[in-house]
Amino acid sequence: MNSMASVASQRFPHVCRTDKEVRGPVNFLLFAVSGLFLSLTALYLGGILDYRGHLRGLFLLDLIVAGVVLFMGSGYNKRAILREDSIEVAGWFRSRKLHFSEIRGRQTIASSGGLLTHAQVLVPHDDSKRKLGLPIYLHMDQFFLDWYDALPEVPLKVRVLK
Repeated sequence: MNSMASVASQRFPHVCRTDKEVRGPVNFLLFAVSGLFLSLTALYLGGILDYRGHLRGLFLLDLIVAGVVLFMGSGYNKRAILREDSIEVAGWFRSRKLHFSEIRGRQTIASSGGLLTHAQVLVPHDDSKRKLGLPIYLHMDQFFLDWYDALPEVPLKVRVLK
């Protein structure tokens, strides 16, 4: 005998990730940039290429590139995890969670330009808590989309500057 509760519990945790068509090329690009800088550093240290600057500057540049690669990689490899009582957005280094009882609704925020056309955020009841942003380019399957569409739309607060 199969009850609705057991069917629903089989669907959790439900994980949605960033779209493969976006995640794959970005990961490849980040891997290529990392490999390029790592191989250049190895060639400079091995004396194969002539480096006339200080090694400290070379290592500082490598650290900056590694930071950018890790930051972008974490952003493009986030996942939204829908649990029975909460939703969590997890990246490589941090995650944030909102319980369903804390969610007032959803908002779609339009970008003022650039690559990002819109962002989807979950608004908590408590104004002192931060909104939970869903990953950009999130691949929402029908189950996740039904859950998201069931949330009430919260209108944006418009601030008037005087």
